[in-house]
Amino acid sequence: MTPMARTFLLFAFPILYGTALCAQYGQYEPLWFEARIQWADRFETLEPLNDTYAVVQHAGKYGVVDRSGAWVIPCRYRQHYSFNYMLRDGDCYAVYSEDGKIREICGYDQVCPWTKNFWQVTRNGRLGLVDSTGRLIVPMAFTSLYIRGNKILAADSSEIGRA
Repeated sequence: MTPMARTFLLFAFPILYGTALCAQYGQYEPLWFEARIQWADRFETLEPLNDTYAVVQHAGKYGVVDRSGAWVIPCRYRQHYSFNYMLRDGDCYAVYSEDGKIREICGYDQVCPWTKNFWQVTRNGRLGLVDSTGRLIVPMAFTSLYIRGNKILAADSSEIGRA
């Protein structure tokens, strides 16, 4: 390989790799480009969730807007977890489900994405499961939840070893 070809590969690879990363993680960025410019004085940050919704930050709190800039969820959440598209303030969570809807789930110590459109919820050390409508489908009576195929297995290990 000639020195010229080696130099080209060294410079071309990061550009191609960066383009692939952008396509994978930032596929909605171009759709929101104008909104970022138009709303630069309105929001501190704007992170697209999909082609319809974006998480925005205003006055240190997070919320969700649609492409027209209308509020879907006002900026009242103190925390934003971008790795799982979730907002949190106290015991209230706003979650983005794979059906493209944003739901608020409140009254739990912790809410974690579990499977497509299901969230594991925790209250006082007990686990349950809510669906994409926020309805509790596995009661808050277990210490462990598992999924096997299309079945949900729930266990209460606090009862193990008791006579």
